[in-house]
Parts: sequence; structure tokens; C-alpha cells
Amino acid sequence: MLIQLKNFGPISYFEFDTEKQMHFIFGENNIGKSYAISAVYLILKNISNNQFYADYPVELEEAYALFVKNIQKKISLNKDSVEIDITKESKIIFKLFFKYKYLIPIQQSFFNTYDDFRSLKNEFSQKNSEIILKFESGEVFNIVFDEHQLIANEIEFKTSLVNFKTSQSEPTYHVEKSGNHIKIHGNIKKERIFLIEQLNRLLLGESFGTLKKYYDKLYFLPASRSGLYNSLNSFSVILATLSQNKTRINTKFNLPEMSEQVSDYFLNLSNIKKDKKTNPFSEIAQLIEQKVLKGFVRFNYNNKRIYFQPEKTAISLELSNTSSMISEIAPLVAHLKYIIDSENIYSHNILFIEEPEAHLHPKIQVELMKIFALLAQKGLKIVMTSHSNYLFNKLSNMILAKEIDPSTIRVAHMKLGEMGSYVDENSMQVDEDGIDDDNFSETAEALYLERMKLYKQNH
Repeated sequence: MLIQLKNFGPISYFEFDTEKQMHFIFGENNIGKSYAISAVYLILKNISNNQFYADYPVELEEAYALFVKNIQKKISLNKDSVEIDITKESKIIFKLFFKYKYLIPIQQSFFNTYDDFRSLKNEFSQKNSEIILKFESGEVFNIVFDEHQLIANEIEFKTSLVNFKTSQSEPTYHVEKSGNHIKIHGNIKKERIFLIEQLNRLLLGESFGTLKKYYDKLYFLPASRSGLYNSLNSFSVILATLSQNKTRINTKFNLPEMSEQVSDYFLNLSNIKKDKKTNPFSEIAQLIEQKVLKGFVRFNYNNKRIYFQPEKTAISLELSNTSSMISEIAPLVAHLKYIIDSENIYSHNILFIEEPEAHLHPKIQVELMKIFALLAQKGLKIVMTSHSNYLFNKLSNMILAKEIDPSTIRVAHMKLGEMGSYVDENSMQVDEDGIDDDNFSETAEALYLERMKLYKQNH
């Protein structure tokens, strides 16, 4: 599936391909990288959760009654036909089903993060934001940000729905799919909500169901994660929980601003379970501890905090008392050891991480890129924003060494245009020879020329 963002905050256009195993997003500061991956995270998270917002909404019931009435009218006007095409009528139902199944939960997550949708209007074009979901099977979902809500502006699907002219006195109905057709036999008036759900599984299930299969759980490691973790520990889990339920609480009070992805991050680190089983990523976590941290990341189940134990000692240090390198990498290790739920390599979890290079020496950054490649090989999908030319160059070298398949990688170079930032598809292209350096080389060359000029002046 492709997730396309249009006029989203500072972003003019951004596209995310869910099929890729590793995503690397480069670009200057304040260009929209965090906006892009935050939006993708919130969308995929709610598709993965896949919880119905309300039990049999009245709006959906009323629409279905009208749906049946229109079909019966169509049948009466087509007495000689064996089957009736009801695709057009069905779109109304599926718009509502999509709204309650996916759109309202996504809307709530965006509200938790941005509070006011008016702030998401593109500051350059002054156009409202849009989300477009495109599936390989042909379905397209166009979602528009109004001032206070998300609206399913248009839904397209190639599958047609056909109602066979069987007796409406039959006690039940039967639904089957043949090629690009869904055929309904029998009485569509009875057990209507179940028919809607059955049609949803056949029509939308192949798209969203397949996507959910490859994105079981999502995890987000924000920028400045060590500082956030240490600060939020002072307020405990209550603050993060309240921030996700602020619209359901009647009492007026002010909460510090916290995006949903940040509260998810803190809740994950504060609710580690004792019964966590060893998974394929535990070995990689141990590799980080041995080669990079030179010590062990531990979780204290009594006070719900992460500690670091330097190797060959019995000392347990709070992250706030460790070096910046340790405190930045420790949350990643904790996720791999305790949090990411993957007992086998087929779970296909996805890890979003902002600026993993923060506070790290170039040598450690190179080691970290090797770690990310190992995680991807174990089935963990990686989405990363970065300003590091060391991460970039190591990635390029690993492609050239045939350690990474370039077809599994998406490198997005965001630039600023007249209507906002966009991904330059002609920049930083990936092939078997590595990645073209269209992001860092200009600055490196300018520094080199400046050095040569100064050298000549001094000699």
C-alpha cells in the first residue's frame, strides 16, 4: 500500500511504501520529516488495531435501510435481469463502515497529537491536508482534513457487487467472491449488520487485512528519547494515560502537550511485563550491549524504570546518571529485549526511530547501521529520520557489498519547494552501486573548498 500525504503541515507531498523493509528519510531541519513519519505511524497504528469505534451506529443502520430500499427499487425496474449491479449503492455503506472502523480512530489519534486540525493546513498553499491510501488491488481511499474532523472524500474499488434476483422471502443470504465480483444471494434485509461486516471482510479485508498481517505492532522512538524518558518518569504513567483520554474526561485541567507517539513510547517503556519471552531481537540487543554499551540494560519491575549496569560491576545506574550515548541507545535496547512482541520472524513489526545518531560518535553510528540491517534481516521493518552522513555512507557501502538488497530500501530526500517540502525522486537514488549523495556532499565540498582557500592564504 502507498500512503500519500498532501498539504500536511509544511509538507506539500510525501509518499510511503509499506512494502519496503527499510525507510531512510533525509533532509534539512524543520522540513517535515517528523510530520511525515508521525502521520504514517498514526495511520498504520489504527489500521493495525482495527477496533470498531461503536456498536452498530445508528447512522450505519439508517444508511443500510436506505441501501436495501434502493436495491429493491432497482430490482423492480430490472425484472428481466438475472443479476443487479449494486456497486454504486454499496459505496455509501462502505464509506460509513470505513468511517467507524478506521477513520474515527485515526481522527482521534491525530487530535491527540495535533489538537487543532487547522494547524495542519499547508502554510504555503493554504490548502487543507489530505491522506490518500492506495492498495495494489485497486482500492483508493481519499481522506480530507476538515477544521474539526476527517472526512472520507472518495472511495474507489475495482470489485463490483452484484445482487442476484432471488426471493427475498428466503430465511438468510449467501455471499461469495468470484474474480472481481462479490455476489449476494438471498434475503439482504435480514441480519443486515452481519452482511455489512461480511462484505467488509471480502471487499476491504483483502486490503486492510493484508496490511494488518504485515504490521502487527508498531513502535515509535522519538527524538531526544532519553530526555523525554527521564522527564516523563517524574510524572509517572498517569500523565501519558491522561493525554490519550483527554476528550473523555469532563473535569477541566491543563495537560502538558504530548503527542500520541510520545505517550505510546513512554507507556511501552513503563509497562514491561515479566513474562516476556525471548525473541529473535534479544540476540541483537545483547550484541549492542557487548559491542557498543559495554554493559547491560535492565528493567526494574518494582519501580518500572530502566537501569544500566556497566559490565564487570554490580552497579545499577538510572539513565539520567549515564553518558548521553548510553541513555540514547538504552531505550532501543529495552525495546528489543522486553517490548517488541515477536516470537518468530513472521510477525513483521515496524520500528519508527527519529535521529538514532543523536549524541553518538561516528564510530558508534556506523555500528548502529549494521545493527539496523540485522534487525531488518530478522523481519523488523525500520523507518528512520536522520541527519547523519555516517549512517548514510555505511548504508551505501553495505548495498555495494551486497549485504543489503537495494530493492528493499526506500530513501526519501526531502527538499523545500514553493508549496512546501516534498520528496525529490531524482535525488539519492538507490541501486546496486549504492546511493547517490545528494544531501551531504554539497556541505562537505564547501568545507573542503573553504579549507583550501584558507590554506593558500596562509601559505
